[in-house]
Amino acid sequence: MRTEQRGSAMSLRKGSLTIAVGLAFFAGATYVFTGVTTRALGPVGFSEFSVFWGLVYGVGLGVALPFEQETSRRVAELSGRGDDAEPVFATAVRAAGLLTAVAAVLVVVPLAIVLSRGTGHAVVLAVTSVAALAGLSAAYVTRGALSGSRHFLTYAVQVGMEGLLRIVGAGVLAVLAVRSPWPYAALVSVALILAVLLTGWHWWRGARRVATHDLSPYLAALVAIVIASTIAQCLVNFGPVVVHLLDKDRSGAAAGSFLAAALIARTPTFAFAAVQAVLIPRLVEAVVRRDAADYRRILATVLAGVTALSLVAVALCAAAGPWLMHLLAGPGYDLPRTDIVLLAVSTGVYLMTLALQPAAVAVSQHRRTAIVWIVAATVFVALCLLPVGPVRAVNVAMVGSMTTAAVGLWAIIMRAVGRYS
Repeated sequence: MRTEQRGSAMSLRKGSLTIAVGLAFFAGATYVFTGVTTRALGPVGFSEFSVFWGLVYGVGLGVALPFEQETSRRVAELSGRGDDAEPVFATAVRAAGLLTAVAAVLVVVPLAIVLSRGTGHAVVLAVTSVAALAGLSAAYVTRGALSGSRHFLTYAVQVGMEGLLRIVGAGVLAVLAVRSPWPYAALVSVALILAVLLTGWHWWRGARRVATHDLSPYLAALVAIVIASTIAQCLVNFGPVVVHLLDKDRSGAAAGSFLAAALIARTPTFAFAAVQAVLIPRLVEAVVRRDAADYRRILATVLAGVTALSLVAVALCAAAGPWLMHLLAGPGYDLPRTDIVLLAVSTGVYLMTLALQPAAVAVSQHRRTAIVWIVAATVFVALCLLPVGPVRAVNVAMVGSMTTAAVGLWAIIMRAVGRYS
């Protein structure tokens, strides 16, 4: 047993380090892309872009991320038994397509209409957002198959390629002096789709020629986790959108400044994503062995690392947050130091939920996870009504809701793991 645990631990470290290389490049590319975009568009233009960004990485990532988690879990189970995982991937593609279409029609398009300043603006926001949602869904289904089958190098290449394509595209637009936010928004979906085509073609080609499994069990698991993940991503990424709605001056730059500061405060999420990508397969192995001690050890190790990383980020934002924000976005963007620190605190708690949610999925706590996030969303809405400025209200709401989610997830995990003791 100890030999198996050491081998699995090595796999976790090696896989995390491999993916970390790709994510490190992607993180750098994201900041280059943001730096180019903020300067090309200016505070007001970037405020419009931030609404697109919040919509895509709130609703869009919330819908798409569970595709990676559930596909990774199922592929890991089959790969561990030596079975063919292609039918699972083909089923995941069908389920992802169905849920993506539902989310686009029922959520993304209506929100684009509500957040827009006219028909023309609504159409372009809806089109770019739906395209990005489709790209995210394709990317995360593919990444789930790659992580579940332990193809970590290909996973790293895919995320790195996405970042590279964003940089190249943004550079071309900047040279052409493009001042509209929508070509920059279109780059997001173009980079996603091209990266998938260039690195995941084997899985997608196989999905066309194999029989799929029954969709019902897959959808039953996915619907609950999509609800949970969509709420989680909306809470952490909808900040600029909510600031935009609460700000009395709808043409102001508060939302753009909020997003610029958030990108500084959320730097640790790039580092943690490397661990998250290999966390579910590792936890599933412990569950299959009914090894509660190993499960707890893995989770405790990850949470300890998350805590240390978060404390460093909070200290950095407290010491140099405004300076870093101006370095990234330019002097036209401004946010009080206290709000940047609050963003870092909410990010730290959010990172804990990023570890806890896959841990809950690994022990099949899909429905209870959704309930926890519904409660957290209620807390968020209540705190947004505080009689303070829009930026401060959203920051306090994010800290409160993320803390609620972390405590709730921890409780359901400990209850479930007790069955394996």
